[in-house]
Amino acid sequence: MALSNDLTKILNAEEEPLAKRLKIADHVFNSDDIYLQSKETYLLDWLIGITNNNARELLNQWLTSEHFRNLSKIDLSQRCIKKIYEVAWERLNNSGILFLNAKVYHS
Repeated sequence: MALSNDLTKILNAEEEPLAKRLKIADHVFNSDDIYLQSKETYLLDWLIGITNNNARELLNQWLTSEHFRNLSKIDLSQRCIKKIYEVAWERLNNSGILFLNAKVYHS
């Protein structure tokens, strides 16, 4: 519990540069040596809330990583899965590709 609280303080410490906090989050996300209950849900929730381009790139890395592919439904909350879906849907809409009636149209 103490490690979880410390991580929360570090990631939310706005006096620390965002690049440093992103690096810490990336290390924790990818580390098998750091065990925190629901760490993936917590870190994904935190990262999705950041609109910085570096955060978006890191999110893309996480979502396409081997670590993420090996997660099960137990590792992610329903709320987190919904947020990931919403982010993916928004990016698809912003990319100029529209999905209508299972057909793909380029705008």
